[in-house]
Amino acid sequence: EAAEAELRLIMVVEPTNATAISCLADVMVAQGRVDEAHSLARRAVDLQADQSDHWRVLAVVLRAEKRLDEAREVARTAHELDPHNAAAALMYGVLLLDFDQVAEAVHALTEAVRADDSQAIYHMCLGLALRQQVPLLLDSDDFGTTTPEQTVALTAALQSFDRALMIESDDPRCIFERGIVLQMLGRHYEAVATFDAAAALQGDVHPRAISGDAAAASTLDKND
Repeated sequence: EAAEAELRLIMVVEPTNATAISCLADVMVAQGRVDEAHSLARRAVDLQADQSDHWRVLAVVLRAEKRLDEAREVARTAHELDPHNAAAALMYGVLLLDFDQVAEAVHALTEAVRADDSQAIYHMCLGLALRQQVPLLLDSDDFGTTTPEQTVALTAALQSFDRALMIESDDPRCIFERGIVLQMLGRHYEAVATFDAAAALQGDVHPRAISGDAAAASTLDKND
């Protein structure tokens, strides 16, 4: 509420302050006020179309509205305007995963990590994309039978999850996903211990929506 009040005050003084308008849209979509957020995000883009982050916020709003085709194109624009905008690269990568464009998502999410390696969510989403390069194994007899190329992808995913947990050690979703990779690599005892650790943090640890920049990412993982 304090952030919203401050942003509205700025807008009273500076009605065409696109940054304040975009920030308010970001706050509103996080609160579930999507219709208001949409109007504001569009206005920010109209006022200052050369700013990557305004387009990123609009992509977040469109994704919340389930308008995924539009959201992906808007996120692409945000990423192309500023390839070093880590949050824009993340949003683009998440939307690419919505469309099962896994290789492209790996590239975008790698760019997010390169731009800012201090955020656990960036490493975690990259890990999810890397893991999705390998079909999810459903038969326990298949665990540990991955090809060399699949092993490389899974090992990279494991490293991304490990980096995320070094930053935020108590994220049950990340711990759960790490367990899946260990299981696919045939490291069963480690996988069981990892699932137990996730369960200790959260009773029902089946993958769910991710918080932070990837809010509303309930469809993030197509292999679940």
